[in-house]
Amino acid sequence: MIMVDARVRERKFRTFLFSAILGLLFLHQATYTIRRLENDKQRITELTEQLQAVKDDGEQRVTNDKKRIVELTEQIQAAKDVGEQRTSNDKKRITELSELLQAGLDNGEQRITVLTNQLQDVKDKLDAVGNGDGSYDPSAKSSIYEKGFNPVFIYSNATSAAAEIPSRGENYLNSEPLNPIVSFSQIKQDKIIDALFHARTDETPKQLFFVDLAANHYSILSNTLALEQRGWNGLCIEGNQQYWYELARHRKCTIIGAYVGGKESDDGQQVQIAEHGAGTGIMAEGMDNEVITKKHVAVNRDIVSIITIFKETKTPKLIDYFSLDVEGAESLVMKDFPWDEYKFRILTIERPKDDLVAALLGQGYIFVAIIDTFGEEIWMHEKLAGISIDLASDIIKKNGTRAITLERDTQN
Repeated sequence: MIMVDARVRERKFRTFLFSAILGLLFLHQATYTIRRLENDKQRITELTEQLQAVKDDGEQRVTNDKKRIVELTEQIQAAKDVGEQRTSNDKKRITELSELLQAGLDNGEQRITVLTNQLQDVKDKLDAVGNGDGSYDPSAKSSIYEKGFNPVFIYSNATSAAAEIPSRGENYLNSEPLNPIVSFSQIKQDKIIDALFHARTDETPKQLFFVDLAANHYSILSNTLALEQRGWNGLCIEGNQQYWYELARHRKCTIIGAYVGGKESDDGQQVQIAEHGAGTGIMAEGMDNEVITKKHVAVNRDIVSIITIFKETKTPKLIDYFSLDVEGAESLVMKDFPWDEYKFRILTIERPKDDLVAALLGQGYIFVAIIDTFGEEIWMHEKLAGISIDLASDIIKKNGTRAITLERDTQN
């Protein structure tokens, strides 16, 4: 019995020992497996972190690349804008230089014309004294006499004559700052023209030239006396003989005593003239003097074309200022005018008719303003005036009368 129990206990002990050994083996295996799982988990975590780092780095690189692309695009656009601006500036500079060159050529041509006129004057004087022995030879006539321009040499005391006209300021071409100008004109045309030329953006010519048609009295209602005192040279054309002596006595410019109208082929034709002071003019339909009144003295006079006058007096091809006021005969004066041959920088015209307005617009002239209530208009050449229409309008408004209508304002 005792031996059976011992065997049973021994078997149980062996079974327990075997179970314990198996348990230890399973425990060891389980511990190893757990450690491998922990290691794998840690490795997965590391790989996940590395993957995230690579992903973050990739995203950062993409962001940086996008930013760099934006920066390069902006730089390219900036370079393009700079290039376009430089191109625009270059074009503008080329235009400015072209205009300056043209102005220089125009001024050069004007100076050549002035010198040519002076040489011709000397030649005419030499021709007038025959063989040069000092005696006057009536048969030695220049072409201007053959055209019908007969000379009248009017004597007056030059010192006394000069003293009779109060000075209106120094020659602004050689004077800074500009001295105020006192106007002789009816509605300050001379003051406006003086200010416009002083404000020119390109170089003012050394010798400015005017044509005053009709000149009227030497000072009363004169649009050019003040300019002449500023150093201008020019041409005064006046048909009314009652003004000739005073014009010759007090003015330094060339004086032409003639009524003007028609083409060169019309030279010498007679027209009826209504003579009554400042309102003197040709009598015809559509003119200011259409019929005879008690104030008029009707006389017949020969007319000459303005082109004949320009040619015979060697008038410059580029005229700085043209004052045209001939009592409704403005269109007759400018009939078939060679606009391509003679040009004007600035003009004042009293009540130009539709045909003359169309001619002016077609030849590059710009209407700027009406400066009174009776229709005195200011025009300027788009390219040759040397001043913008806005600046010209401001100057006209500042220097003219209150009754001014600016074309600029009517367009707004």
